[in-house]
Amino acid sequence: MHRVVVVANTSERTAEDSAAALKSEAAIRAELLLARKRPGGLSPQAMAQCPVMCDLLGNGDPEVAHVQLSLKVLEIIEAEDDVMALKAACYSLGPVTEANTHLRRLEEFGAKHFIDQRQARRYSDRGVDQLARLIATNWTTQTVPEATVIVIGTAPKEVGFTIRLRCQRHVDMREPKVGIWPVDQDEPTPLEVTWKRTSEPEALWTEDEFEAPEILTFRQETTIRLVWRGEVWPKFTVVLTGDLDAAMVTSETLGAACAVSIKPE
Repeated sequence: MHRVVVVANTSERTAEDSAAALKSEAAIRAELLLARKRPGGLSPQAMAQCPVMCDLLGNGDPEVAHVQLSLKVLEIIEAEDDVMALKAACYSLGPVTEANTHLRRLEEFGAKHFIDQRQARRYSDRGVDQLARLIATNWTTQTVPEATVIVIGTAPKEVGFTIRLRCQRHVDMREPKVGIWPVDQDEPTPLEVTWKRTSEPEALWTEDEFEAPEILTFRQETTIRLVWRGEVWPKFTVVLTGDLDAAMVTSETLGAACAVSIKPE
């Protein structure tokens, strides 16, 4: 089996990773802000209503996510000096106080640190921003969508191919467009593809692939073109297998598009 990994240049990958992290960060911040308004704050029961944090911190389990978040925040508070904002966020979210409303939790924090409720809220807002950023970056795995194009040599001048997609469920990606582009045509011919979901319904990563491999017969250089647009650019991987000379295949990627070209021997 040959495996060819197609990756954009370093600056492009950094931009994609940053965009994915920003998307996650915004979703997490919204969940934290809603949770701190609840009577019990961010309890394990409330964490169940925070799907992004559940996925990233607990692989879908709210109890695990709640414990992981609490432990990681406490580690930072114990190890660093400038943690006033994180402490305020902990009070407003509820883990370190028994106060039953957001206002009472802020007042308790303010009284402890000799500041008024408005100052406590400002600290809490900053702490929530910090928490969202930490969860989306330092405390989670890569969130960039992945597309794998698998090309299978089956016979002379014939290949089979399939495409597998992997994307975290809170990242919004459109349905991919697949086309076949012989070298003598001005543009690719769209390929009607039936996708099937292979991941579990509540999995962190949604996974899809062709319902059945497509067969491509070619007499001249022909390109399989995949365009997968969405909130971030995906990472592309090309895998060659079967009776196929790797010298026959070239691939390139630009932004949301990947092209795999096959030449006759």
